[in-house]
Amino acid sequence: MSKKRKLYSSEFKAKVALAAIRGEETVPELAARHGLHPTQINSWKRQLIEQAAEVFSKDQSEGKAETSTKDDLHRVIGHDGRTRFFGQKAQSLSLAQRKKMIESNEKLSQTRQCQLLSLARSTFYYQPQPLDNEKLALLRKL
Repeated sequence: MSKKRKLYSSEFKAKVALAAIRGEETVPELAARHGLHPTQINSWKRQLIEQAAEVFSKDQSEGKAETSTKDDLHRVIGHDGRTRFFGQKAQSLSLAQRKKMIESNEKLSQTRQCQLLSLARSTFYYQPQPLDNEKLALLRKL
């Protein structure tokens, strides 16, 4: 039977991440003491460092509300409005049609668009090379 995931409080995560940042103990020592995996501690440490500037921002309450609203929206629509379309409708289109749908976009990378369209990236970038007359003659003989 599988184990249930442990949920840690934000206070506990902050305490462990701060201890890792201080460097008084190594990450493996902290992991052993708290019964965690070192990767988890490094992840919490990285999150704490990245989000430390937000603690001192002027509009803390507005930023938190906006972030949670965006996160909720992304969960509902799937990161981008086109993602839902790609996932549901694009499978029925031909290969040529799917290749034409991919465009340069700052919000949705070409790699992600290829994934959503079930299209290999190499297929998107491939440009056929014309055969010269010698090769055509050889192929006709075969």
